[in-house]
Amino acid sequence: MSLIKNENCSRFALVFVNICLGIFPCAAQHNMTTSGYAEIAHASDASLLKEFRAEYATEYSSEHFSASICAEIFVDRIFDETTPDWCELFVRFENEQIAVTLGRQTLNWGLGQYFYVNDLFAKDWQSPAIGRDKGDIDDVNDGAQVTAFNILGTELQFDWVWAKFFAANTYADEGRIKVTEQQSVQLAAEAVDKSEHMLRLSQQSTGVTWALFYHLGYQKQPQFSDGNFKHNKLKHFGVSVTTHISVGEVGVEIGHTAVAQASDQNKYLIVFAPEFFANASKHFLRLQWLKDNRSNWMGVEYQYNFDHKQTLALTNLFSTEQMSSMLMAHYNLTFSQYWVWEFGVNLFKGNDVGAQWDYYADSSSLYSRLRYQL
Repeated sequence: MSLIKNENCSRFALVFVNICLGIFPCAAQHNMTTSGYAEIAHASDASLLKEFRAEYATEYSSEHFSASICAEIFVDRIFDETTPDWCELFVRFENEQIAVTLGRQTLNWGLGQYFYVNDLFAKDWQSPAIGRDKGDIDDVNDGAQVTAFNILGTELQFDWVWAKFFAANTYADEGRIKVTEQQSVQLAAEAVDKSEHMLRLSQQSTGVTWALFYHLGYQKQPQFSDGNFKHNKLKHFGVSVTTHISVGEVGVEIGHTAVAQASDQNKYLIVFAPEFFANASKHFLRLQWLKDNRSNWMGVEYQYNFDHKQTLALTNLFSTEQMSSMLMAHYNLTFSQYWVWEFGVNLFKGNDVGAQWDYYADSSSLYSRLRYQL
């Protein structure tokens, strides 16, 4: 989920899409698809989640050009607010050597889920914590992405992302949950009016995929320094390697972040997706171990598909030293072709201020969402 961060940028991108669609309507091969949904959601704690949400998306693609427009609206009964939103708004030009994407897009460069080392794009931690769609954790980026393929005739790929507007992580809305005085000051930290740059050099070949990362930007979570909570400037360097072994897929990420006016940070992540189930289409399991300056973190994700209509999913993230934990479980049931019902529970135990979910230590709840999808 994302809120409109710059109205002028969104208007410019929309005009740009309309111009491009006017230029390329007669492409020899083109395709246009639409999708959308409307849903209502409620939590057992009425101060956490009580809303109506609708989304409609249109995608156009031809041989060298594509465009995506996705609009959302939130009707939040807790704050009595109606909020429009562009969840996606971009145009993309590409050929065999290069691709250029301009506008609002969602990016994720990490191997793990909920544990991030080299994926420094903004995250929306509030959405999964209160019962919204788990996919909403990846927030949007307003700017440009340039990708070069097959560099020097090899399988090398280079990506450069320019984020026009800095976007901080979303943790909690005051009034939705109870926060401490320190958390309140942290949430009110002054935003940075600067742009950011992210670079990635990667290669995907038979058996092994690797990537090198560089990020020049600011902390997504404000840190206390010089008497205030601030989004300090940072430089990040990282590497990731993924390979397939006999029992599954293994990935390793290493990252070093040099933070201005604060201590450097080092992170190490191991991700393992075993493939020892007899019926792989019914089971998904991912295990994660993260080591950072504060603690060791473990993550377990499991999903069981009863059939094409029923799914049970469980995610448990916890600190092995501080016993800080986030447990998310939900059951999905699809009715006919259009209706999906989800019932879930989020349980929290927060003793560690380093945990992203520590804001919700006293906000465990049940929730339910009913969605009509096109």
